[in-house]
Amino acid sequence: MSTRTVSFIAVTISPYPQVLTFSFLQNIQKEFLLTYGDKKINFTKRPYAFIDFGATLEKFRHKYNNTRSLATRIENLSHLSQDLKIRPPFQVSEVDIQPTARHYGISEIRNTIRPTVNPNRRLIPVSWLDSLAVLLCVVCAVINLARGMSVINDGHLVTHKASPYTYGATFMTSSILWLLQIYSIFYYTKWRRRLTFVTSAWIIMSLFYTHQLRNLYQMSFHLCSACFTTYIILTRTLQQKLPDYNV
Repeated sequence: MSTRTVSFIAVTISPYPQVLTFSFLQNIQKEFLLTYGDKKINFTKRPYAFIDFGATLEKFRHKYNNTRSLATRIENLSHLSQDLKIRPPFQVSEVDIQPTARHYGISEIRNTIRPTVNPNRRLIPVSWLDSLAVLLCVVCAVINLARGMSVINDGHLVTHKASPYTYGATFMTSSILWLLQIYSIFYYTKWRRRLTFVTSAWIIMSLFYTHQLRNLYQMSFHLCSACFTTYIILTRTLQQKLPDYNV
């Protein structure tokens, strides 16, 4: 039994009267729509949002499982019985819901299999250490961006063998890699661990490539920040269950 947005299904044993099953579904449908309304039903996205309806559902289930008053209820549902005789429900057999090679080709069975859709996987909430790692990434990204622009603008003052544009491009690339580390802190991807290792390795190689333009304190700060950020990313795990399931 369905409305425009909600379907109602009941599973019973074979001897259970069909008219009582449809009466049960009608009562559930009426009570559910009166309780929540179309607006709440249409705009609900959170799983198990209607779990509070379980108490009402249990009350009706207990009522219709009482075998003492089954005959009385059948007599009082004569109008519904007539409707079922005029418009009998569609009967679904076990063969209809369980395709086998006898009724379908093997290739058709394989084509009916679809991967399940999982909800977006979320990382655990951000701690103060995670916030510190983000702050270090922002500072390092800004420093590298400023140094890169400075090297390109003042290239004629650079006395090293490498081109100032090469140094500038290296600083700019390091700035982008630091921002990529921030993305890895907040979001989960399939290649997150590999991406973190590759990004950290490029940052460290860029750091040593431009060591002639840095002093010892700058080298130590960037190196410690890279190691600390990598540790934070690798230790941030996924949530076991979303906190708003209300289960």
